[in-house]
Amino acid sequence: AALRRPVGRAAREVLPDCADEFVLVLDAATGRSDATHPQHAYLASLPAGSQSASTFSKAARRLLKGTALGDRVERERREVRAAIGDLLPQLREARPDLFGELSAADVRWAREMVVTRAFRAEILNNEGGACGVLCPLLDLRNHADGAAEATPRASDGYVRLCAPGIEVGAEIVTNYGEVSNADHLMSHGFALRGSRHETFALSVASGIFDICPAGGDDQFPWGLYESFASSPEVILDARALVLQAFRRNEDRVRLEPETRIVLTAILRACRKAVGPFDATCRRDKALLAPPGPE
Repeated sequence: AALRRPVGRAAREVLPDCADEFVLVLDAATGRSDATHPQHAYLASLPAGSQSASTFSKAARRLLKGTALGDRVERERREVRAAIGDLLPQLREARPDLFGELSAADVRWAREMVVTRAFRAEILNNEGGACGVLCPLLDLRNHADGAAEATPRASDGYVRLCAPGIEVGAEIVTNYGEVSNADHLMSHGFALRGSRHETFALSVASGIFDICPAGGDDQFPWGLYESFASSPEVILDARALVLQAFRRNEDRVRLEPETRIVLTAILRACRKAVGPFDATCRRDKALLAPPGPE
């Protein structure tokens, strides 16, 4: 519907190459203050902002300084400012009747609502382009790892709130994606305790490698071993030792000198890389700890 309304048609005329999602952003930005907009009541009821890491307060973003997530946040903020600064003046000049009162802050707010709340067009059987769909009520559901659905589908004119089989009284949840807490923070502003989808980037020997949770075959990627090891045999021995350490197998693998050198180098690099992360964890635990006696 956003593509067919006056704002959507005007945006297409002025900016023929703009993405469908940007049209939905403009429709939401104008509809929030336009009482005649069909979804005005819904748009006016949405939160004021700070729903994702890139729109957190300056004080909160300062806590991320020097981290990979902090770099992502600042990069996204720069890109959004540049895009709005380029496109909005063109819209105002061409159609002041529709966009003359629209501010950059309005567009940033609407973009955040679309990023954090819009569903894929599959919900409407892909009708209406690729701009996404804003759905009152459906967007109130929280995320749960392993939930059965990520995007509900239209069926016989109805949209299902949840997958079949949910127990009476249980919370209705959905799945925002099996991704890391960094991705959840970027898209929806939350993090999960005990997430099983965490990685961190380790820079070794001019390469960037994703280190995965402990205990799996992919704990260290093959390319990381190759950065240190001289032969496949050494790599296989090193991987066997890593798995043995996490699984505490009774069968011990003999530690050859070259294998010891490789593992020592990898673990030292990892220890150095996770130092800032450990410091952040200690700080977070201190902030979350209950206050002591006065």
